[in-house]
Amino acid sequence: MPPYFFYGTLRDMDVLRAVLRRPIDCFTISEALADGYRAAPVVGSDYSVLVPDASHVSAGIVVFGLALRDIRRLDWFEGRDYTTASIDVLLIDSEQEVTANLYAPAKNVRTEKGVWDFDAWRHRHKRKFIAMIRRGNPA
Repeated sequence: MPPYFFYGTLRDMDVLRAVLRRPIDCFTISEALADGYRAAPVVGSDYSVLVPDASHVSAGIVVFGLALRDIRRLDWFEGRDYTTASIDVLLIDSEQEVTANLYAPAKNVRTEKGVWDFDAWRHRHKRKFIAMIRRGNPA
């Protein structure tokens, strides 16, 4: 399976573990940058989408080693409003560019101006978000 780039809530290791329903230490996870993209807040939501924006660089992680069962759980988590696309990102630790999959909106999504604040989301919404995942995550 190709690596996946996560730029929003799935950057959080507890969220990733809750979605995949298994330990994540079996994966190689690298911090990465997507040049020319911005993690934009979605209007009326606590999460983000990645939008082209030449004046920004979006931080995220790349996860290597996902299995088909992991992709199915990620597909469930992202829902029908997202589709898989590919993106070139720079791995921070090795300064290597890789092509990774990411979840992109399948339709137009209204976004706010500015950059989604990952740290603020963790502080304000993470606990409630993980509880929601655990309630709805299929076996």
